[in-house]
Amino acid sequence: MKKNKLSFTVLGLCSLFLICSLYSCRKNNFSSYNVSEIFYYLGSDRQQFSFQAGQSITLEGNKGTRIHFGQSAFRDNAGNIVTSGTIDVWILEMPSGSDMILNGVTTQVESGRFLQSGGAINLLVKQNDQTLYPAEPFGVDFRQDSARNDSMSIFVGGSGFTAGGRQTQQVGQSFSSGDSSQLLLNWREFGSNTQGGTVLDIASLINYYSFDQVPQFNWINCDMFFEDTRPITNIELNIMGQEIEYDGAIAFAVLPEINGVIGLRQNSSDANKLSLGNIARLPVGMKAHFIVMAKVKGEYFFSKQEDITIANNLSSDLLLEKKTINEIKSEIASL
Repeated sequence: MKKNKLSFTVLGLCSLFLICSLYSCRKNNFSSYNVSEIFYYLGSDRQQFSFQAGQSITLEGNKGTRIHFGQSAFRDNAGNIVTSGTIDVWILEMPSGSDMILNGVTTQVESGRFLQSGGAINLLVKQNDQTLYPAEPFGVDFRQDSARNDSMSIFVGGSGFTAGGRQTQQVGQSFSSGDSSQLLLNWREFGSNTQGGTVLDIASLINYYSFDQVPQFNWINCDMFFEDTRPITNIELNIMGQEIEYDGAIAFAVLPEINGVIGLRQNSSDANKLSLGNIARLPVGMKAHFIVMAKVKGEYFFSKQEDITIANNLSSDLLLEKKTINEIKSEIASL
């Protein structure tokens, strides 16, 4: 009898330890995968263009981006130049920080360094539902509000994920699991085709960064590395109002001074705290807007702070409020 009691006691303690361990692991093992689905609903509409292969053509998006294709611009997966049939092109334009957030895009390279952006796009090209690839370099003009002297380069999409617009499923993008730093699109480490300032289009009197040697479709960014002599610091955002556990949160620092968007990471032991992580730092004195999106028990929550001056070791509290998708879109678009 004593043996049975002892066995029961040991079994009970083991069970209690297991339950506590599982709860502890579950408490800290949060993921941003579920909240990331919000980009499917927030993403900008892609614009579709259709034209006959074998001709030179210029496409212009609603936000002013121009794409120039030559007569032999496209090849299929086997390497054959496409010279006949209908070409379908989808363009997603992201000239501003708010456009980038809506589509899950940052202005960081894979190492965490910041980019000053002149706008980004995504291109998808198909024929008969089969993906096509560049057979030769093509041209992209990024419209600017005024003349600029900064030397910008072409950066192409690197690590990360983004939903890339509400028409995602129709054009073949897909979701990927992971934490928030993996769910946001970063850029490759090196730029190319550098342009030393904008070019004025005489006919329209609009200034463009004009690139004629763009090497690939997919994600394309007009950028330069951001350099600053001010002291730099990490920041911490404290999410208030809801306990963030299993579905995670996604947060951004928007930097109007450089048209930049930086992704923040959740603390590995406290999902309600987010920071720049171990690499990225912001200049003290720079202005920033903070955006946090979370999913709790199947509902979306949102918080925004605008025109915050970055102080050394800044810690800022953001109160989450339940919002509809349309309300979140409106809040982000108003930045």
